[in-house]
Amino acid sequence: VSYPNFPADLVERDILAAKQWLWQVGFGMGHDGKHGLANFAYPKGEFKQFGKTDVLDIVRRNFSSGRSINERWRESIVPADPYKLRVIYITAPESVETVAQSIRNGVAAGEWVILVLHNLVAKPDMNDQWEIEKFNALIDFMGGELPMVPVRTVGDVLGN
Repeated sequence: VSYPNFPADLVERDILAAKQWLWQVGFGMGHDGKHGLANFAYPKGEFKQFGKTDVLDIVRRNFSSGRSINERWRESIVPADPYKLRVIYITAPESVETVAQSIRNGVAAGEWVILVLHNLVAKPDMNDQWEIEKFNALIDFMGGELPMVPVRTVGDVLGN
């Protein structure tokens, strides 16, 4: 289910209830208010559909940033819009080399590469999963080929 398909008041109540629940179970805002709960991930990456609820507006009022799942995009170091952060969404069929090349391209262009991985598993059986073995190989790639490239959270980057 996608938020843009529901009434705005229901969407905002649901988002704020989820944020409150996360706070209650210990997922905080960070020392500067720009980490954790300050950053929103749009369910299914969707924030607006013509004539429907503008989730983007709700997120702008309640968070420091919002991330989509616009696939195969890299973000500028200073994002044009921190509420429409673009990412590389990694799914089951992606090879380590494909992801590594996207990172190389982003580094060469001076861009911010935001990676989204939803579920790390031993053997994927759904598209939103990626193999733990591939993830470990990606970490090895970063440490070996790009050791000077910082790995940061969204809050770290936007807080600077």
